[in-house]
Amino acid sequence: MKGETDTPVGFAPKLSFSGGGAVPSPVLYVSALGKLYFGGSEGHLYELDVTTLVSRSVPLGHGGATVGAPSFDLVHGLVHVGTASGIFYAVQVPLQP
Repeated sequence: MKGETDTPVGFAPKLSFSGGGAVPSPVLYVSALGKLYFGGSEGHLYELDVTTLVSRSVPLGHGGATVGAPSFDLVHGLVHVGTASGIFYAVQVPLQP
């Protein structure tokens, strides 16, 4: 019928995130940790626990440089990410409070 919508089985609702005006990078999901990682346009790497929805962030460098898409090093437990200022970071995860 017109106006009805079906919800697919297993469909997950969209999460919204307020990072102080930060525009997020593409998201990395690390299933072994149950965490999402993404960079912000204001120089932070963000971590979101998918079970508790608790978020943490860490500034990279002096802040302010847009953080790109993260990748995960399973062997060393590091998230690798670059910034618009040309610096590449390896960050130990999960992030500590």
